[in-house]
Amino acid sequence: FNTTIYIGAPISYGSGDKHFTNGNGMRRAWHMFVDWLNFERGGIQLNGTNVSLTLQYVEDYSSTIQVEDAAKYLIHEENVQFMFGPYSNALTGSTMKYTSEENMLLLSGGCADLILIDNSTHAYGTLPASKLYDQASFRALSNFGTASIAIISDNDLPTNCNNNSIQQYSKFYNLQLFEYYELDPTSPSYVADIRDIM
Repeated sequence: FNTTIYIGAPISYGSGDKHFTNGNGMRRAWHMFVDWLNFERGGIQLNGTNVSLTLQYVEDYSSTIQVEDAAKYLIHEENVQFMFGPYSNALTGSTMKYTSEENMLLLSGGCADLILIDNSTHAYGTLPASKLYDQASFRALSNFGTASIAIISDNDLPTNCNNNSIQQYSKFYNLQLFEYYELDPTSPSYVADIRDIM
């Protein structure tokens, strides 16, 4: 390769992080993409030059404060040229505050808040609004002939995934909502609580 483009990526990858599972999933996907691009495709052809991609990760601890510090570090210490957004609407919003000030492009694969993305001139999202896949799930259940459902939900979901929306979708798709459970994903009894419900 003749040169390298550095992409910053604040991400939750510590086992104690709230967004550990989704953060690690995103990190693995980024690795697969970069490996494919660099080793299968031979990098990016830019004005007759072979350019490779390198990812620079920084732990964000699933914290809106830490993710801003991570973005600052990646921009000013690691000199990244672009940024991948972290997992979650809140963390992406905090990262965007700083990348927008720096006129840096942010590509978000973990934010389903279209308003947040649309209000930025330097951010692009790859997820549809979460209400779209919620509706798709209810529609599929209805089309399958399901009569009644029970929902187990994390209590930290965006407002468009809350009990009111669930009630509306159930009614619209003629599904009887048998029970709605909200659980704390950070609780030590989280998995046991799900087992008890099942």
